[in-house]
Amino acid sequence: SQGIQSRANVQVDVVWTDDKSVNPPLPLYDNPDWAKGYDIIIHDECAAGVKDMAVVKHILDAHKTIPAVHLHCAMHSFRTGTDAWFKHLGIQSASHGPQEPIAITFVDKEHPITKPLADWTTIKEELYNNVNIFGGHPLAMGKQVVKGKDVDYVVAWTNEKVGARSFSTTIGHNNDTVADPRYLDLVTRGLLWAMDKLTPDYLTPFKGNNKVTFVAAKPVEAPKLPPAPKDATGIKATASSEEAGKNNFAWRAVDGDESTRWCAANATYPQWLQLELERPQTLTGIQTTWENGGVYRFKVEGSTDGKAWSTLVDGSANTKNAPYSNDFAKVEGIRFVKIHALGKTSGGWASIREVRLQGPNIKGVAPKLTEAQKKEYDKASDPLKDAGNVAPKIVKLTPEQEAAILKDVKVPEGFEVSLFAPPQ
Repeated sequence: SQGIQSRANVQVDVVWTDDKSVNPPLPLYDNPDWAKGYDIIIHDECAAGVKDMAVVKHILDAHKTIPAVHLHCAMHSFRTGTDAWFKHLGIQSASHGPQEPIAITFVDKEHPITKPLADWTTIKEELYNNVNIFGGHPLAMGKQVVKGKDVDYVVAWTNEKVGARSFSTTIGHNNDTVADPRYLDLVTRGLLWAMDKLTPDYLTPFKGNNKVTFVAAKPVEAPKLPPAPKDATGIKATASSEEAGKNNFAWRAVDGDESTRWCAANATYPQWLQLELERPQTLTGIQTTWENGGVYRFKVEGSTDGKAWSTLVDGSANTKNAPYSNDFAKVEGIRFVKIHALGKTSGGWASIREVRLQGPNIKGVAPKLTEAQKKEYDKASDPLKDAGNVAPKIVKLTPEQEAAILKDVKVPEGFEVSLFAPPQ
């Protein structure tokens, strides 16, 4: 807010939360008149898990008449299964690639927002993909070099096709980027343009005080392990890597719950997910539900002993969007199944929500956790469980230090004062 207020004569009130989930508390939007009294709204939520259509309707209804600015993670928010939010944005994005510098080139150099701005290159940043371009008018393209190849997407645009004007940019994952004067100039000019106030009168610093409202994070509970289906085949799941800190373990891909997932620890490829069946099975097919839509390249192998492998599904040249359902010729005695994630056309981490195996004797699957996996799960569910108490550190103060601290304390006659402080 300070970066904008130092450039424009606008008061930027802030509502923020320390919630780090994709389903943060957003009580502001419960009120249909939540935006009343404001000239423009800046959206910077990371709210992909907010799917309540009533909430989204309140937001979109306000923007029928009130302009908007959308920053970075707002583009991946409100994934309700409809395209209502994305049409409001003007461009739909579904994922991003690795953090690498982005070369920004303004493609509409005569637009009032961009006319005085120069091309520039960011620090390492996330480049969001473009899945659909609805009414968005591109202002700037961003190019990354990933594994020797150029990747280009629109990174800043306007939209005047749905409701009131809006300006959006997908740049701004890292604080150093957000603090960059070039970024702040772009966002400030986009904000003023959306309000139709991009004039010298408004390109002066704001001298008042803004309002900051804090909303506490929701209590976080780790997803519970659902009961195994009757007669389910037990699965020991392992992977090339896991995003363990977010509970995205390998076994989450076979827990019967599509709200959980296995996710690799980073955005690199290839990655793999291996399923070890508790007993040999005859297989005739496999279904894989990946985290997001998009085109994944993958391969599925089967083995009787975990050493010699045969290809069951070859999706290395796949061009279709996930999820995938693949039938194959009957194979017997399979004890191991390995899914190789080879890449994703639009960028993004290897991540699978659920795997379902098909075969004459498979009634379902359920994870069989090793002792190490149970400990890892317990640790991720309650990171302070085994932390214990913090050993107090006793520091003896000098009489002068004590006197300085207690100089304003009035002690009734006949009483003494002892000074205590919480452990640091």
